[in-house]
Order: sequence, then structure tokens, then C-alpha cells
Amino acid sequence: MTIPVNGGAWNAKAALGAIGINWRAAGGFRANFDAAPLAIDMTLDQRKIPIRLADITGTLDLRDGWRINGAFKGGSVQADEGAVADLAGKFNLGGKGDTLDGSLSDIAMRLFDPNTEEEGKRFEEVKFEGGATLRNSVANFTGGFAMAKSGMQIAQVTGRHSLENNEGSLTFAPTPLIFVPRSFQPYDLSPLLRGPAGVTGRADISGSASWNADGMKASATADMRKVGFTLASAGVFEGVSGKVEIADLMNMKSAPGQSITIDKVTLGLPIEKGTIRFQLIGTSAIRLESAEWPFGSGFIRIKPVDFAFTEGTENRIVAQAVNWDLAKLVEQFKLPDVKLVGIVAGDFPVVFRTGSATIDNATLEASKEGGVIQYSGSPGDAAAQADDNSKMVFDALKDFRYQVLKVGLNGDLAGRIVMSLSVLGRNPDVLGGQPFQFNIGIDSELVRLLTSTTSQPDIRTAVGQVIGDKQ
Repeated sequence: MTIPVNGGAWNAKAALGAIGINWRAAGGFRANFDAAPLAIDMTLDQRKIPIRLADITGTLDLRDGWRINGAFKGGSVQADEGAVADLAGKFNLGGKGDTLDGSLSDIAMRLFDPNTEEEGKRFEEVKFEGGATLRNSVANFTGGFAMAKSGMQIAQVTGRHSLENNEGSLTFAPTPLIFVPRSFQPYDLSPLLRGPAGVTGRADISGSASWNADGMKASATADMRKVGFTLASAGVFEGVSGKVEIADLMNMKSAPGQSITIDKVTLGLPIEKGTIRFQLIGTSAIRLESAEWPFGSGFIRIKPVDFAFTEGTENRIVAQAVNWDLAKLVEQFKLPDVKLVGIVAGDFPVVFRTGSATIDNATLEASKEGGVIQYSGSPGDAAAQADDNSKMVFDALKDFRYQVLKVGLNGDLAGRIVMSLSVLGRNPDVLGGQPFQFNIGIDSELVRLLTSTTSQPDIRTAVGQVIGDKQ
């Protein structure tokens, strides 16, 4: 038996399977029914949405308008937005004319994206439990979502939906998500969030959604509180905090000017207390508008760039050294036997690949005011046995007043780095105070040497070769 149904903005054909009816007409028509299965093919905005119920039982009363109450189970729905399975619940519905009133209670279902990850799967399976009241064909509903695998509560929603024009909206209250490695991670919510690894900390998620004949829109706010994670294409981030307003949740896009603070980020070299401004431009990339960290009494600043998170993608950012005080750097890295005076600035291009960060022709240059280099340590046996030029360099470094200082860097931030140092200046006690230039080449694991917690950096260890060019 096929029954046509018209709901204004939608219409459907209901095909009844085996059905048992017990009815009576005395004093008005009433009937008890048990139908299994029930197939409904709904047409909504020219889309076909198949609905299936394994069993539905209830009572139909036509004595005053109409009223139907009962229960259903084993339901499923297939739609473009997702699929529903194990749909069950109770209903008590009635009306006169085209209006619909009543309630739905004990509603339970599984929601999942039928697509595979290769086909663009958007979310992992969740469970919903809730209910709704209907008045004048408007449903007001409330309920909670939990992850199907873990049972973790992820959202509490309230909303409304008009059955007449197929329009509705919902909001979900702030829900704390606590991330723990090997227990709960962002990718447990969606495969689209596989970029960050080892995520820790808390994020409170809230938002809203609305839908009509033109489609669906959703937005969200993520309030991050001391979140930590690792990006294989970037580095280790600790203590990430701030509110991010996601204007288009379906496509992970935001307005410009989102801002977060970072307690510490390790890109080979740890830097602390940074601020990043950015825009979300999709599920696989971010538009970095600016980033700044205090460093060496100056700043590290990042030039604007689009940074991709997809595996295998190469990203190149340019970090700017802004007014670094060499004396502060000596203090920060606890360099023994050396005193530096001067201000340097320059660009640090860094290329990020999965699992690595490489400095690509970075340059630093001292300000026109020049400065002082004073190395009070012994040159060591190697230098003592070297040629006269090498000995002269160490003698000059005891009190070298430079006019020009240029530094070049190339190599892996986590491995070997080649540093070139070109200095023009003089020592009053060397060569009668005449200016001369020398170049130093260093090939070593420089970052590890500077950040070692087991021993202090030793300049004699870092300097692989010294070449003095007398002028």
C-alpha cells in the first residue's frame, strides 16, 4: 500500500509493508496499528531523501481532527548532509487542517558521513539523544551529541524547525573538549583535523547553524585554553590560547584578524610568548597575517604567508630579526667567555617540510653604529698550533671594535648549520690598531649547541675553521 503525504515544503510517498490494524468506529474512528517495515520516499527541495523504519506501532484517533501516538525503531535516513541509522523514539502528534502539534520523545540515532576519507569524509560517527515539541507545525528541539566510539559528550543543542517552509536553526552551548594523547584528539571529531598531533589542553566549542531551501550554514567559536600540539610541517606549540571565530564551519573559513597567543613554540630553537594573527581559509591551510615574539630585546616577526598543513607540502616563511641586542643573546644562551655589544637585524627564510625545518640563506647585519666583540677564553691547542693568521684572530677578538658585521646561516634547524661570519673592524693592540677584515666559517649542530641543557656552549667547539684575511 502506498500513501501520498504532503507537508507544504515537502511531499512524500509512504509504502507500508505488513500491517496489522485493530479498529473501531463507534463514537468516532480509532485504530491500533503495527507496520513493518515502512518506507518513505521524501522529496525536499527537489532532492530525494529515502527514510526507512523497521517497525512502527501506535494508535490513530480521528474523533477530533486527528491524533497519532506510538513508537518506532530501526529507522534510517540517507541525505547529502549525512546518514542516520538506528533511529528510534516515541511520538504523540495531532492536528487540524494543515497544522501539526505534539511531541517527540526518547529520540535516539546514529549520525555518520557515508563518504570515505578519500571521498571527503567530513565527520566521525556520533550519537544523538533528545526530543522535541511541535506547535503550529514548528518543532522546538533539544538534545545532546556524543562520540559513537568513546561516548564523550561533544555538544548540547537547542533549536527550532518549521515543517511548513523547511527552515530552521540551532545553537550549541559551550562544551569543554579535553584533549589527551591516545585518548581523545581533534581527528576523533573529523578526519579533516588530522594535521595536529599529540594535542593536549582544553577547547570550549560553541556555535550555531541555520538552514532553508538554499542550503545550510554553520559557524562556531573555539575558545582554546593552553592547548599544545605538534605539526610535522612546522614544530611544537605549547600553551596556545585565544578565541577563534569560524564564520563558515562547513568549509573551515573565518574572517581576517583572528588572534591567539602562544606560550612557547619550538622550531628547532625555542621562542616564547608569541602572538599570531591569521585567517582560516580552508581545511588544509591558514593565512598567516602576522606573528611576533619578543627575542633578544627585539622581536622575531613573520611576514604574511599562506601556510599549508597537507602532508608532503613545502612551506616557506620569512622570519625577520628586528633589533636583536647581541648582549641579550649572549645572556640568553649563556655563552661563556664572550661579550658582545651591538644591534643586528635581517631576514630568516625557513623552509618547512614534513619533519624538518631548514634555514635558507638567512642574513643578519649589524647596525651602522657597529659594536664590540670581546672573547676572553683561551684559543685552545688547535688554534695555538695553527698559522699566525689564526692566532691573530683570537688576539683581535679580545677587544675587537667592529664597523661591519654580517652573518649568514644555512642548514637544518634540528641538525647541522653552516654559519658564515664576516667582520670588519680593529683592535687597538693588534696591527697597530689598523682596521682589518676576517671571515669565520662554522659548520656544526649550532642550535643543539646553543640550547644544550647538559653543557655550556663552547665557541672553540663551534668554530670548525678560522680564516684570517689581513687588510
